Amino acid sequence: MDCAFRREVAAARRHGDLYFAGLLTENCIKDAFGKASSLWQGWIYTPAVTIWVFLSQCFSSDHSCRDAVSRHIAWRLAQGRDPCSAQTGAYCTARDALPEDVCLKLVQETGRQVDEEAPPEWRWIGHRVLDLDGSTFTMPDTPENQAEYPQQSSQKRGCGLPIARILVVFSLAVGTWDRAEKVSRYRAGGRSRLGCGRGHRRRGRAETPFSARAVFAWSEYPWRDVA
Repeated sequence: MDCAFRREVAAARRHGDLYFAGLLTENCIKDAFGKASSLWQGWIYTPAVTIWVFLSQCFSSDHSCRDAVSRHIAWRLAQGRDPCSAQTGAYCTARDALPEDVCLKLVQETGRQVDEEAPPEWRWIGHRVLDLDGSTFTMPDTPENQAEYPQQSSQKRGCGLPIARILVVFSLAVGTWDRAEKVSRYRAGGRSRLGCGRGHRRRGRAETPFSARAVFAWSEYPWRDVA
């Protein structure tokens, strides 16, 4: 396991700041996109390149599109390719075109792969154990986002941001996603994030144990929302 991990790290480092190019293969991304990948035909920012650059942008301390494009240029030069334009328009267009369901599929498939490759000693009594947690997040204040994920009703118009809720089921052994509830509207005073997980228990595989915290959430006792 240690040798395999070191090989993966070494392969990722050979890609410089675009290290996800060594971790998330182009074939894996193409499979997730399916027929949608044809929309990027002939683009410098293919689905794989767009995903790699976007992930590097998320993890960088700068977070700007200009910095992300510069990382892409450096990667192309390191690969012996001609540099692309330093303008950010093409990258932003490709990034905005990424299908939400494809991104979710990639997260889940790669998460399950990592979990399946976990050493036996990382598992609880040899079992694959799942946990769940939830959170909320805000997004840019646009008419489209406000229509889909309205700001809290207690806030005056123009003084709040669109807000959404997400609940995920993840591996206790490695911490990667197993599956996620579709992002939904935030409702103050609604069900707790753990209470919302009962549907996952019904949809989950019967042989997959859940952590004690998840069991608390699905029980009918008064302390079911203890986190």
